[in-house]
Amino acid sequence: MILIAEDVFGPAGDGSYSNETILLVGTFEVATAEAALRSAGRRFMMVDETGVEHPSYDSLEDAEEEGIYSPNYVSDPSPKAEGIEMYVDCKGEVEEPMGLAFRRILVEELEAAGLNDVSITNSTGE
Repeated sequence: MILIAEDVFGPAGDGSYSNETILLVGTFEVATAEAALRSAGRRFMMVDETGVEHPSYDSLEDAEEEGIYSPNYVSDPSPKAEGIEMYVDCKGEVEEPMGLAFRRILVEELEAAGLNDVSITNSTGE
């Protein structure tokens, strides 16, 4: 079962910023998990603030020309003692539709990689 904490890609602390760093923990081969997270990260870059996952950079650029925001950057997955960490730079604010799309993408990519005994929480990066 894939479990994702409720506040992953949601409001953090006092609500003045959003959680942008995740930590994958559970039973997995590191290389398989890193590949799944990289694939999710590529897809995150195509999601706009309204939660639409664009099929191409052309359609994403059209949305951005209309003032719709997408992530600036997604880090490579980084192995830590606790699991594998990844950061999505959304300037501290992940709109709810975008966060929901990110969560859906995570589940799809982890399931496609056969990673079914994992959970995702927020990571402080420390």
